[in-house]
Amino acid sequence: MDVLIVAPTYDPHANAVRWAVEALGYESAIVDYGFSPTRSTMTYRTEDDDLVIRPFASSTDPLSETGCLWIRRASAAVFDDDTHPDDRRYSLASWNAFHRSFSVQALKHCDLVANDPVAYTRAVLKPVQLATAKAVGMSVPPTIASSDADDIVAFIARNDAQGARTIVKPFVHMKWATREGRIVNANTSIVTAEMITTSDIRSCPMIYQREILKSYEVRVLICGMSHLAVRIDKQAGRGALDWRLQSDPTLLRCERIEVPGDVIARMSAFMQELGIVTASLDFIVDEAGEWVFLESNEGGNFLWLETVNQDLPVLDLFAKFLISRDGSFSYVEKRDVTIEHFDRAVGVSYLSGEDVSHPNGGTRAVIEA
Repeated sequence: MDVLIVAPTYDPHANAVRWAVEALGYESAIVDYGFSPTRSTMTYRTEDDDLVIRPFASSTDPLSETGCLWIRRASAAVFDDDTHPDDRRYSLASWNAFHRSFSVQALKHCDLVANDPVAYTRAVLKPVQLATAKAVGMSVPPTIASSDADDIVAFIARNDAQGARTIVKPFVHMKWATREGRIVNANTSIVTAEMITTSDIRSCPMIYQREILKSYEVRVLICGMSHLAVRIDKQAGRGALDWRLQSDPTLLRCERIEVPGDVIARMSAFMQELGIVTASLDFIVDEAGEWVFLESNEGGNFLWLETVNQDLPVLDLFAKFLISRDGSFSYVEKRDVTIEHFDRAVGVSYLSGEDVSHPNGGTRAVIEA
């Protein structure tokens, strides 16, 4: 197996990348942890230090014969109705441990793991990202992460004294389902001292930052030693504070941009310090032209950039990175696969929001784990 992808089988990113890898002439498959234990088994053997995943009535390549493992998004095991509710908690913990073992074992057997699951547990933490970015010389916004109302109010007061507003953002993605069936997300927003003093702040720590007045934002996709930087211009309305609040990404204006040499060097140092080989880094370019680091996303969405601007070789870059099996990969731009080609193969637009199945079908070359 050339490229093995850990993801739900319906995930549009996983299916697009798998399609691209196969279109480039390589073998690829998807491991869906959500199919354990009802549709597959796993076995680890000490005699050859190898691990095998078997869909029922068939067999698959052992982990030792896999060139690259991309841990896109790991889903939890799903049990059938025959499993007693009291047993599910223990069984789920066991499957989670076994799945983590699979990912960690890949470090021994695969030429490339994107990303190292041990390093990922540290790299995904927002305070660690900010501390690392600052340590390698990047500019970062004044920030506190806290559940202490007095500390937060004092921080807001210092920002107010500088003529700056304060924003609040969650540590992790959070959403709630209302009684009416609507989904409400916790997004980046402006916060005031009055809001802090009238809220139950201790219940949930959050991240508070001084708002940086921006000319535009930049998302940089890093793959090995290569990167693709995209300028995302400041938008009116909900997109003004954070472009992620824009529900329709096609309304954003995304253009390729060159990254200053000193920022490239610091991004490289950031990745090396965290021990990861791919991520999407978000920056604000302020009114003085300074690049200010916001955060790194190791498992987020990035292919949407190509749907907004078809001149961006996002899918081609990422697929060839995985095929290379090289953490020091350097991209030679010659586009062979695109999101437009994938959309035609699937018959559904990547941005449609529909579940996307692989154009070759959901059973061939899909490892159901």
